[in-house]
Amino acid sequence: MGDIGSITGGEDGEGLFLPHKMKEFEKLHPGTHSKVVLSLEIVQDAYARYGDRLGVSFNGGKDACVVLELFRLVLAQAGHLRDLHCHPALYYRDDSCFREVDDFVRERRKSVGMRLVKTKSLGMKEGLQEFIDATSCAAILMGTRTGDPHSIGLTPFAETDGDWPRVVRVNPILTWTYADVWCFLRFFQLPYCVLYDNGYTSIGSKGNTERNEDLKQCDGSYLPAYMLQDGSRERHGRRK
Repeated sequence: MGDIGSITGGEDGEGLFLPHKMKEFEKLHPGTHSKVVLSLEIVQDAYARYGDRLGVSFNGGKDACVVLELFRLVLAQAGHLRDLHCHPALYYRDDSCFREVDDFVRERRKSVGMRLVKTKSLGMKEGLQEFIDATSCAAILMGTRTGDPHSIGLTPFAETDGDWPRVVRVNPILTWTYADVWCFLRFFQLPYCVLYDNGYTSIGSKGNTERNEDLKQCDGSYLPAYMLQDGSRERHGRRK
């Protein structure tokens, strides 16, 4: 990939992280910086392979926020940031979704010009098929990290298997840690769902998600997610 420090936040770049700060980021956080560079190369490769048939999964979670921003930077470098709406964003939504997540997804859709495709099916498999049928996407950018459920054996480009609908899952942040995610989001002051500031470290549905007790204070309040010291306890608030 070209010099990411050469991109500015112009061309409808609302919320686009400021690439001119990458030199400072590299100096302060060299480990995470190297992962950002590798992830951008994967996203750029996916964009070159699939063009307008590349979609993005956006559930409003912290990992999805990272991937969306990486994709927007790749589009900006290609001079195509205004074409984000040409790349459908998959949003699994049901009645158990947190209102705060739904509000955040809607706000990001409006602010960056995403074409959000909400699935109506109850299951993820059926929802994915619904998305593919509606968009003809051949590949989807995902926010999966190593250690997440069903992440064993995944590679940056992994086609679905078994009886799942056929699509290539592009996984640009597999090697990122919990700390990497928050380092990136906070350094570049990128938006994320307000629940993360209220003790939630991993967000699913209302039925399986609670605040992380590792962040609970003596007065009953909770620290924000980025204060979690042990990243392996990220899913401590998830019941399944």
